[in-house]
Amino acid sequence: MKRILTMLLAFALCCTTCYGMEFVDTFSSTQNTDAASYQNLVTRSGDPMDDFNWPAAQDQTFCSSPSASTVGSVLYQIRGAQTLEVAVYSRKGTFSTYSEELDAYTLGYFAAANPSLARKEMRLSPSTGGVYIQMEDGLARLTGVQGGKAFLPTAERPEDLIPYGLQVYAGKSQGNLRLLTPTRKKDKEAQFSRPGTILQYYDVFSYTLPADCDYVKLVLRDYTSFPMENGAVQANNVKNPLRLANAVFTGERISVGPPAEESTVYKGLHRVGI
Repeated sequence: MKRILTMLLAFALCCTTCYGMEFVDTFSSTQNTDAASYQNLVTRSGDPMDDFNWPAAQDQTFCSSPSASTVGSVLYQIRGAQTLEVAVYSRKGTFSTYSEELDAYTLGYFAAANPSLARKEMRLSPSTGGVYIQMEDGLARLTGVQGGKAFLPTAERPEDLIPYGLQVYAGKSQGNLRLLTPTRKKDKEAQFSRPGTILQYYDVFSYTLPADCDYVKLVLRDYTSFPMENGAVQANNVKNPLRLANAVFTGERISVGPPAEESTVYKGLHRVGI
């Protein structure tokens, strides 16, 4: 009984909650627990919407990487989960669309009122620090141009391209995690802007977890630099560019924490946490 009460208290003090067949991280805290270990992630104090001016945002709690040059992550010890959905806030989006004004693809929806524009998923190269999209004749890299940023053709062919913004890894051990392929949940996305402000986006991605999965790692990684048309290289100095809004694990029988704590099993309509 004492052990069960200890586990209940531990979850009451952290930012994770469990609803029956779900294990949910609301990212209201980045304090490490038996279930989750956070690295280079910070939470906001005061009104969490102050930094991007979205008063009716879907999630009122989140954590973020403090700068574009900092890689943030959270590692979960979790078994029995079958699917995962992760919601992310971002400045200017995690995808690209065509801009008639720039005559090129650019970040997010160039015109907020035109969500029907064909989009391209962006890819990040940790080795170059740049972000790319696939064109018919090769890659294009985000480049500073007159009037903003645009994806321009490049001769670069980095071999380490990964999904831009959020990467999710899963596996049996911490040293053997593999990158999962995301599916964008277009029915859950949203955007917000006000005159004179930058567009803010809410994107949701879903993942199918391996059956033998014991560890899941979420990584927030932004592009660190972008070239200018004149050949100069500009650092990406945006603060809090990406934010984790929530993560929802779903399965028939979910247990979290070290294997020795197998008594922490969630099923039925049992709820633990805040």
